[in-house]
Amino acid sequence: MKKEDVEKHVNSAVKWAATEHYYFKELFDDLNKLKAALAVGKENEAVRDIKEALGDFRYISRAETRLQSQEQHVEQFIEKLLDHEAKIDGKISVRTMQHLLQRLHEEAAQLIADSSRYEGKIKELLTHLHDEIKDHEFEQAQQVLQQVEELITDAEKWLAALLIDIKRAKKIIVDSNFDKEIKREDLGLEDFSNPQTRAAIKALAINYGVTVGSVNEQGFSASFGKHGATISLNVRNGRFGITCTRLESNSSFHRNINAGYSILKRYSYPSFKAYFIRFLEVLQEAVEMRSRKDIHKRLLEEKL
Repeated sequence: MKKEDVEKHVNSAVKWAATEHYYFKELFDDLNKLKAALAVGKENEAVRDIKEALGDFRYISRAETRLQSQEQHVEQFIEKLLDHEAKIDGKISVRTMQHLLQRLHEEAAQLIADSSRYEGKIKELLTHLHDEIKDHEFEQAQQVLQQVEELITDAEKWLAALLIDIKRAKKIIVDSNFDKEIKREDLGLEDFSNPQTRAAIKALAINYGVTVGSVNEQGFSASFGKHGATISLNVRNGRFGITCTRLESNSSFHRNINAGYSILKRYSYPSFKAYFIRFLEVLQEAVEMRSRKDIHKRLLEEKL
């Protein structure tokens, strides 16, 4: 049997086992259930409700069980591969069979290791949400949900590729930057190319009563107040421009609002995050009429 034929058999066996082995079926089902729970969690506006939507974090214990049994899964996976390869027709040399067995073992171990990368990181993020994030930290909770959702999408692409071609599945792993992406922290919320930054900006805005659809690298358009005044954030070359239309039937709003923050002239606020939070606080106080002072004067006083 030629080397090409060995690889052909390995590829065929892996596709077959990925379809038949309960490990991958169970992983796929659990990811789908978690994905549905995340969708419900993202609709909530309180950390405790987000945690409740995740069903007491059942995924953590199931992932933990799989992670602790990696060696057992490898051996079971190999048994599946060998059952499939027992159907090989024709004569095969001992040496070729040894090479085939070695390749099957390598692929089985690598596949379980790759799946564990996704599972381990998802478990880490969910554990952090469960144990570390407090009820008032809605912004951080939303960031974690976004990160987990991106990992699930990545894992689903990998699982789908397994059923087509090993090389394609490996390329997804190699090309994936999910480890680096998750570790990237933009504490000042100034890098809008970072999806975690955009998720955090959206969560902040929602937390202060602004209705936001989506946030992109250029900012967002949204609405606020009972009568739906508009607010837009425009991001360009280190400057963050905020424009709000006048809120009708509210004495604090006499005209449209134009405000902005520049990373080159930080002045009273060390980061856009600090600036944006204070801006939203002032806006919310005016909208809810907890402050009846002219909002333009408030913004000037607050150096916004």
